[in-house]
Amino acid sequence: MVVHEPEGKAIMFGGLGGDETTYGDPVLNDVWLFDVHTEAWSELRTYGEYPIPVFGHTAEIIDTDPANLSMLVFGGQSFGGTMASDTVVLFGVLSEYPFWRKLATQQAVNR
Repeated sequence: MVVHEPEGKAIMFGGLGGDETTYGDPVLNDVWLFDVHTEAWSELRTYGEYPIPVFGHTAEIIDTDPANLSMLVFGGQSFGGTMASDTVVLFGVLSEYPFWRKLATQQAVNR
């Protein structure tokens, strides 16, 4: 989860969804936005090159301008314990059409 303090927003991507027998595949790739002013969560509809579902990943805000607010997500673990080395960016988090783009990397990260 990352926080953009000027706008009062927290952005949560992916993670574990709960008990596998109750919720199906527990590794998620959805995006949720928390508004600290209204104390309400809303699911963010996103477009583009969706990242694989992961948990234990790293996320960071890379453009703090509210008009272009963007979040970078790297690595993590997918279902079955596979380590991910993808780097993806969610551009325009607060825009009408936030979109994902996978970044090209020179080589896979060996963990």
